[in-house]
Amino acid sequence: MSCDTHVGNRMYVGSEPEDNTVAKSSKSLLQLTFETQMKNLSDRKLKRKQQLDSVESDVESVGDDSVNDEDYVPHSGDESSTDNESDAYLPECQSVKVSSQRVHHYSVPVDGHYPENVHNDASAGIHCSESATVVESTEKYSKKRIPRPCVFCETMQTNLHRHFLLKHKDEAAVKEAMQLPSQDRLEAFAKLRKDGIAKYNKKEMKTEKPTYVCERSRSQGQKLVQCGKCHGYYSKTYFARHRKLCISESADIPQAIPITLLSEYCSDISSAFRKDVLTSFAKDDIGKVCRSDEAVMIFGSRMYSKLSGKQDKKPEVKRSLMADMRRLSHLYKHFKEQCEKVHKISANSSDLLIRSNFEEMKEAVLTYTNSEGTLKAGLKSQLYYLIKRFAKIMKATYLVRDDDEKAGEVDKFVQVLQLHERDLFGDAIYQLNMNRQERLRRPQQLPDEADIGRVKQYTVTRA
Repeated sequence: MSCDTHVGNRMYVGSEPEDNTVAKSSKSLLQLTFETQMKNLSDRKLKRKQQLDSVESDVESVGDDSVNDEDYVPHSGDESSTDNESDAYLPECQSVKVSSQRVHHYSVPVDGHYPENVHNDASAGIHCSESATVVESTEKYSKKRIPRPCVFCETMQTNLHRHFLLKHKDEAAVKEAMQLPSQDRLEAFAKLRKDGIAKYNKKEMKTEKPTYVCERSRSQGQKLVQCGKCHGYYSKTYFARHRKLCISESADIPQAIPITLLSEYCSDISSAFRKDVLTSFAKDDIGKVCRSDEAVMIFGSRMYSKLSGKQDKKPEVKRSLMADMRRLSHLYKHFKEQCEKVHKISANSSDLLIRSNFEEMKEAVLTYTNSEGTLKAGLKSQLYYLIKRFAKIMKATYLVRDDDEKAGEVDKFVQVLQLHERDLFGDAIYQLNMNRQERLRRPQQLPDEADIGRVKQYTVTRA
């Protein structure tokens, strides 16, 4: 049976009419959706444009709101209507200002709700932008100057630059500074300020409770250090930042020198030793003795000066010297403990070299070199030569100071030490010799017979 169908002048076969209908309806639906979206977009654009035009006309009307204007219509006496009208202008306002100094910012919400003070200003006809700015009165902040000591008259001044120009303009250093360019002149006056602080702090070191002055603060409870390059006094916590500023274009890295190392009893210590060695000790009890005990520092300074000629071995010399100072400090620590047992008072490590304290020194050596019943032979042997070097340096120091009595006491101590050498250090020497012979006599340590034969052949035939 034929399923041809005639509709008007067109003929469809099978299911073709149904397919064409679905395609046409889908196409119409897509086109209708697209047209609807475009119309909505056009309506939103038009509505937005109308809003902008309305706002511009409102702003122009407010700008022309004066009594002389022909179109001016006065407001009614109703206060609520005035507030409502002002609220209409707030979303598009330009600025809100109240005579003051401190500024507070209020973000303008979309719903038109503002802080109370903003509404009050808006009702007066003042307009602001979307970020309303309100200013309140406050006290003016003033920074108080910190007084610094003058290097010439030693008085405390809050403005040293002006003080130098008015009171000390005839000083040579001030005259030279005034002839320099502006930047160099500031650096010269800064150096005079640092010299005044250093001079003041040196005087305070002699007092029982010193009160130091530093560059950046009046707080005296903090730990102070001195810069090894510019000689300024700074807080220990701030010095890392100062180092970056002070190094500038120089290849020399500034080192922090604790203020405790600058006291009067450290006058016999070289600045290079103070900067390179004393600042490198660990922050423990023994390191504190190395940095604070006068005799230990004098010993280290003399040894450092003696070994400083080995420039190619400077790191090795530094490590060896610091090890000797720590050993001497350890020995002095045990010596103090022994003195406390017999109710003796020890001022510093130079008391080790007093003949009457030999027994306490002997017990300190035995305690220090004994570890749980095991003898430290190498350490004990090193202590003997370390004590002799320490005695030699302290004797030279006493002679330079015209203290012949203490120098003679050191000589007598050395004689007693030499007489007790075998008794006190004999076991350590014997143990070292035994260890040395045992290691050398081991088969793996002996040379090869073939090598010995070649050496013999070479020795015989060389002539």
